[in-house]
Amino acid sequence: MPLHHAAPSAATGSDGSHRPRGVPVIDRLPGSRPEAPNDLETEQRSRRRRAGASPKAGPSATTGPHPFLGNKRESRPANSSNRSGPNAELEARRVRRQRRYALREVSWEHSSIRRGRMCGRVRARRAGGADQVPEIRAIEGDACYWSGVARCGSVWACPVCSPKIRHERSLEVEAGMHAWLAAGNSIVFLTLTMPHDFGESCEALMDTIGKSFSAVFSGRPYKRDRDRFGIVHHFRAWDATHGDNGWHPHIHAALFIQGHLDQARLGELEDSLFVRWAGSVTARGHRRPTKEHGIHLEEARQAHAVAGYLLKVRGEETGASLAMELTRGDLKRGRGRAPFEILQGFKDTGDESDLELFHEWEKATKGKHFSRWSDGAREALRLDELEDQDLVEKEVGGITIYRPTPEEWHALTATPGGLCRALLIAERGGGQAVASYAAGLRKRWRGQRARAA
Repeated sequence: MPLHHAAPSAATGSDGSHRPRGVPVIDRLPGSRPEAPNDLETEQRSRRRRAGASPKAGPSATTGPHPFLGNKRESRPANSSNRSGPNAELEARRVRRQRRYALREVSWEHSSIRRGRMCGRVRARRAGGADQVPEIRAIEGDACYWSGVARCGSVWACPVCSPKIRHERSLEVEAGMHAWLAAGNSIVFLTLTMPHDFGESCEALMDTIGKSFSAVFSGRPYKRDRDRFGIVHHFRAWDATHGDNGWHPHIHAALFIQGHLDQARLGELEDSLFVRWAGSVTARGHRRPTKEHGIHLEEARQAHAVAGYLLKVRGEETGASLAMELTRGDLKRGRGRAPFEILQGFKDTGDESDLELFHEWEKATKGKHFSRWSDGAREALRLDELEDQDLVEKEVGGITIYRPTPEEWHALTATPGGLCRALLIAERGGGQAVASYAAGLRKRWRGQRARAA
């Protein structure tokens, strides 16, 4: 979808009359109390004090059995707090949103992808060619979001679009898994990785892993495995970190098995897959993977470990399922840094080497599919086929409570944290509060422009 900058427009009320933009459409969220917005810096300091007072979680293991497959007892993570309930969850979402918006502002200035530099700061265009109007909409649960803005749709490189796409994909996979398990079948979780050294190109490693995965799941040997072990469908997703040994891209996959495999047959399947995996990796000029580190295969023995958010993804305070493990690489913590942590490192320190790494990631992932179902799986599992762009452009409705004037929109996007701050104010103070905030930014921006002239 083409990206276009904001242009003046009028807003129309439900009665057909024209409203001046820059004023609240509805004073506050339905069911919410008017509240004076807190100073953001004060709130951030308070959060840091709370975070510092809570125990920190230790490093998570990245090898060995996966607890979400039902082979370990669930335990409370060390970094979880006693706070619970809808208000705590709402505040947690706000903290995540603030971090993502702040990181996207870094992408506005430094991304090597043009759409990434435009995401969320320009107006979206309708299918017929007309520009949409940026506005804040309120939905149930005291939550607000920006509507009418262009979204880049990058699952790889956008701090805001990526979590939404990954979440929607996790729900999609969850639905497919639930239907499969309900029919009395099973799912096997597979991880494939390869040796890597510091300085190796991320693009070259991903090329080898992607082609080797395709080789494992194609040809006569795979057809024999498919018939022998009852493999009907599979779903795969990428994951990657960067650490002391350089880039570490790898693939997670879920194998949809007709019936169940006992441990002996599961071991036979692992042996067969590993032979093809190791052979394909070495055929492309890389060191041979070891059985210990190159492959991990395990059946999800408990249906609830797949169908519900019952166990933890490393580093998160929310429960997660196997589908979340497959798709939400942005939530994991382990050895090495995930791509958005690299970008965060550049934001925090200004280290140009971190920016170079993130640019390498953007280049390596260009044109690649983050996740993919095997042929015929979507149809068989009755899943909708939506592109990543469709997922980020899918809106959840709600009531419009504020539309900025063109000058206010410019001031909001030009002010660090302005768009996210406006959402927070709208959620806590309603449309009138955010209109006052935007008007103040507009006045300040006008003054700066006058002094510059």
